[in-house]
Amino acid sequence: MVSARKRPRSENKQNSLSSAEVGLAKLGPQMHDAGKVIFCNNHDKRIDVLRYTDGIFDEFTYAGAPLNLIAFLTVRKPALG
Repeated sequence: MVSARKRPRSENKQNSLSSAEVGLAKLGPQMHDAGKVIFCNNHDKRIDVLRYTDGIFDEFTYAGAPLNLIAFLTVRKPALG
């Protein structure tokens, strides 16, 4: 039986949040130049990841804490829930 060696956390090059931020930094200008908008359904509600998005679609607006957080994150952006 072959066991897979797990890499320690320090060896990981990028996590999913930084990958999404880098990807949106490249994709955002192309989408906006084409007249398109970017809406995201973010489960990690972080303002640094939302820098390149135009709005938020949130599945969890029925709960109080996510609703309040989305309200603060979308002061200048539309939110759908």
